[in-house]
Amino acid sequence: MNSIYLSYSCKFTDAVQLQQMTKENRIWTLRQFCAYYAWPTIAGMRWIVFNKHTNGYRDAFLKRGKTVLVDVDRFWEILKEQNKKEE
Repeated sequence: MNSIYLSYSCKFTDAVQLQQMTKENRIWTLRQFCAYYAWPTIAGMRWIVFNKHTNGYRDAFLKRGKTVLVDVDRFWEILKEQNKKEE
């Protein structure tokens, strides 16, 4: 079985699993998000999560116990909306 290693020690056991992540389930952990996208870093994501009530990203994050999950599509939508407001 082939393994794919991405940054931040995120291991995907199969290339098929990585392809499915891009198509189907778009709610990822912070580590999965940061392993797939170059920006923001894990520290940057933690800052965004910590300040989500003041920076407008409240709708992009879910919590399950201590685990913080990212709604990937909503995260990028919010970023685009904020860029349109600045222009």
